[in-house]
Amino acid sequence: MRAILTGALLAGVLDLADALVFFSNRGARPVRILQSIASGVQGVSAYRGGVSSAVLGIALHFGVALVAALGYAILCRNVRWVKRNLVQGGLLYGLGFYLFMNLVVLPLSAFPGHIWPPVVTSVFLNGVLAHLFLVGLPIAWAARRF
Repeated sequence: MRAILTGALLAGVLDLADALVFFSNRGARPVRILQSIASGVQGVSAYRGGVSSAVLGIALHFGVALVAALGYAILCRNVRWVKRNLVQGGLLYGLGFYLFMNLVVLPLSAFPGHIWPPVVTSVFLNGVLAHLFLVGLPIAWAARRF
């Protein structure tokens, strides 16, 4: 349990920090970024939901991070190679999770205007790199550590 919670907290904080910095540098306000996360459940009404939609976005973001950490913990228990290869396992898991989120979760959600692959190369590269190094590796580290 400690590994799952630590991995989820690390990945959630690092990935959210990346999104806030990356998209703020492109003119998006932090509340709008968080509302974008909530739009996966609320659709376009999330952007009219004010702070309550932003708070929902935070909760959803950390909920997804918790599911990611739980998935890795299950994988670690059942696939010896993943448990033995911290860096490679974490990077592969981060890439797999990025693909799962973008090819399965987002298309099935209410998130408006999902496009695959993203039209803007920098958005695509940031998303992949963030999931490799800020999601996959921290989750793998926590699983190994605890």
